[in-house]
Amino acid sequence: MPDEKVWDRYSDYLKEKGEIKNIYFRNKDKGWYDYNFKVEYVDGTVFEENHSDNIYMRGFLADLFLKKACYECKNRGFNRVSDITLADYWGIDDAIPEMFDNQGTSAVFVNTLKGEKIFNKISEQFSIRQVNLEEITKYNPSYFYNANMHRNYNQFMEKLDNCKDVIKLIENCLKDKFIVRALRKVKRTIKNLFHIS
Repeated sequence: MPDEKVWDRYSDYLKEKGEIKNIYFRNKDKGWYDYNFKVEYVDGTVFEENHSDNIYMRGFLADLFLKKACYECKNRGFNRVSDITLADYWGIDDAIPEMFDNQGTSAVFVNTLKGEKIFNKISEQFSIRQVNLEEITKYNPSYFYNANMHRNYNQFMEKLDNCKDVIKLIENCLKDKFIVRALRKVKRTIKNLFHIS
């Protein structure tokens, strides 16, 4: 979950364009894998960017500004305190292709007897397929592992309160330094020369 201070700063930028009616972090008009960040304004105008182009989504997906607890969560894997855990079912197109609709499918983990009773009461409202835990977590490592803190997390958070342009701050913290880019290029070249996978 992103740090709310970052969202507050970014939403201030969005409000400069007008009064906001709706915000869709994962608008799926073009499908689940090509989702957009979309803002609808009261005057009918729309701001829309692919998730890979939208600076807020790029920072979020790069783990640049998650809440501190997301990097050190104690409730991963089977150590759950909730009755039910909800997640995206990544990889359903491989695991159960007939249930894949390119609009996103939820994974529901029932952790307790109480959770099972609750789920049984509402289960008839959904299309459900029971799968084993290995299959459902295969493409969802975050079930077991914490997010990796971005290398520029501390720099970003230190500058956030006093920065005038949060978009520029995110862009700068996501940029690789020249030496990092150069090393990646050398590594790719060596792999290509020697056909290393």
